[in-house]
Amino acid sequence: RDEVLRNDASREASRRRGESVKTASDVATDSSPAAAGGASSPEAASAWAGYVSACEETTIHASVVVRIYNADKALLSVDELDQWVQYMRYAGVGKIYIYDNWQLEGESLEGWAKDYAESIVYHDWGQKPSGPAAYNKGGGFKTFGPFDPAYEAAFRNSLKKYGKDSTWQVAFDMDEYPVAPEDTAPGFLCRAVKTFSDAHPDASELSLKNFAVIGPNDKSVPWIMERYTRKTEKPLNQLDKPIYRVADVGGWSVHHNKMKKGQSLDVPVKTLHQSHFWGARTFGWGDSIPDALMDKTYDYHDLARLASAVRGWTAVRRRRLGERATLVPKKDERLLRGPAPPRKNLRRHPINKSN
Repeated sequence: RDEVLRNDASREASRRRGESVKTASDVATDSSPAAAGGASSPEAASAWAGYVSACEETTIHASVVVRIYNADKALLSVDELDQWVQYMRYAGVGKIYIYDNWQLEGESLEGWAKDYAESIVYHDWGQKPSGPAAYNKGGGFKTFGPFDPAYEAAFRNSLKKYGKDSTWQVAFDMDEYPVAPEDTAPGFLCRAVKTFSDAHPDASELSLKNFAVIGPNDKSVPWIMERYTRKTEKPLNQLDKPIYRVADVGGWSVHHNKMKKGQSLDVPVKTLHQSHFWGARTFGWGDSIPDALMDKTYDYHDLARLASAVRGWTAVRRRRLGERATLVPKKDERLLRGPAPPRKNLRRHPINKSN
């Protein structure tokens, strides 16, 4: 659990170490442009040009509501959030609107978000809402989805404030990863959305099937993409997540929006779906996967192999963008709701071992 509670300095050091960590399979199959010849190599330059072209043609922004807190049984920390941001940028997402629903002093992510100023628009969504629908301070969401004002209000805000900034938006959680099995190159999400929407002009919402990726919560494996390597053979449930054309949304909802134009269509799994990193949630947070669940899952290493490419792509981005990758945005480019905790309180409190 100490890994979950790193202070700002050690988090940054860990992130940098994570970008250079490779498994044996990564070394053998690494498709990263940086690994192919360095972040300034011709391969990287070509990949960057293709990425920019695809993502300028099909603009996709993402909204996510997060709370990093001590009692999270999934042990999700800023490290996993950092990895999700890197992956979404690799997929082709432009801006990421982070709504930080911190509840306790020391949980704010504002300081962390400054390292991603080019990618992230930070929103202080802390200590919202009040009353019976408030967060359960010991365990994350007390109520979820459309029943939780903080959760729903964040996505409504994203649609209202940023609806004209991109053609499409996605509303994934930080443990949900879009996957295109037949295209793993940088910008794959933009290409998949364009290809499907061109073939289905009336599609205003693309519904992605939900597959669970599971395994013990082994934090000695730093990257979540490499940590969990069993995937359900079929969709886990009907809780799909949408990619939606912003101009066509009539009313926001967690799994399927109310569209004022067009229709919601299921995307074929081979084209695009989501891998939901449930970890040990499906077997009561135990240390081993039950036999019955093993029979319903298979060895899954596609995203584990891709992790190295994502890390390499982060290096490519930073070289290409230079100081724009770390510059703090102007005050009016960020939505700060309510007083942010003092900078000195950004460090996490030591875990209470009696809990």
